[in-house]
Amino acid sequence: MIEDDVFFASCDPCIDEPICCCEGPRGPRGFRGATGATGASGPTGNTGPVGPTGATGVKGATGSTGATGNPGTTGATGNTGANGATGPTGATGNTGADGATGPTGATGNTGITGITGVTGPTGATGNTGADGATGPTGATGNTGADGEPGPTGSTGNTGITGITGATGPTGATGNTGADGATGPTGATGNTGADGEPGPTGPTGPAGVEFFNGFSFGGSQSVEPGGKVILAQGFYQPNYYSFVTSTGDINILVNGTYRISFGLNILLESPTSALPIAYSFYLDQNIFPNSAFGEYLTTTTASSSILFTGETIATISAGQVVSLRNIGSGANVLTGVAGTQNVTNAFIMIMKLL
Repeated sequence: MIEDDVFFASCDPCIDEPICCCEGPRGPRGFRGATGATGASGPTGNTGPVGPTGATGVKGATGSTGATGNPGTTGATGNTGANGATGPTGATGNTGADGATGPTGATGNTGITGITGVTGPTGATGNTGADGATGPTGATGNTGADGEPGPTGSTGNTGITGITGATGPTGATGNTGADGATGPTGATGNTGADGEPGPTGPTGPAGVEFFNGFSFGGSQSVEPGGKVILAQGFYQPNYYSFVTSTGDINILVNGTYRISFGLNILLESPTSALPIAYSFYLDQNIFPNSAFGEYLTTTTASSSILFTGETIATISAGQVVSLRNIGSGANVLTGVAGTQNVTNAFIMIMKLL
């Protein structure tokens, strides 16, 4: 070991002297030797006493919620429910098919018919049969309702703030929300210009120009040559004119017309013969081929018949149509059938062309 001023030799007697007593006087100080290798580390000293507890640090930020723990184990299976009631006895199965008929045995000789014996007494009721086998175990009853949640435990001490976990994957996109309410209707736009007129459609079918005159209820007597009276009528005034309680119908438009009538003629008892004949008139002339008739004989009880006729004729504007009795006797037209009022006469006209 080299010090700054003195070289200490290894001889013990003069270790404290400036001149070594063993070797002679000290020579001049040599050059500083090379630094020796570092000695091995000494043993670790005892741990010093624990210093005083430092002041509580500022509370760290709360860590993110940890991942959800694994589901708890499934609770024990509930007790088996009581056996259900025994089900009703099943329906009797179908009777099996008849077996094949055996061969017919030879017919024995007919024995003498014995005397019928006295009917024996009814036998005692037999013992009750043994109980049937126990039915199968009923289905397991429903699991009981969950118990009430237990009280919340006291809050534990705040743990050391954990290391922030890595950002989890982005969750799936949620369902699209419901459509919002429809907004208010916008202002009406300006009306566009009129389009070009379309082509004229085909002419539709001609409408029906009609006349319907009638007398309802009551009765009327029509003498030979007399007109059938119509109490009221429904018609199109551009084609017909009519004065109520008359038999004249004025035609206002040239054309071909279909004309029909109906009369409810009373047959009074006794009647040996009753001629019935009527025709349409155009002004004062009978329509060609428009006379209708019937000849009834031997009526023994009062009754009535509905007498009808129909024709088609070409009529000029201004002409008058009527229905007249062209028979040899008077007819009573009745508007009563039993206790019900009915039409005693009607005339209908329709313009065809």
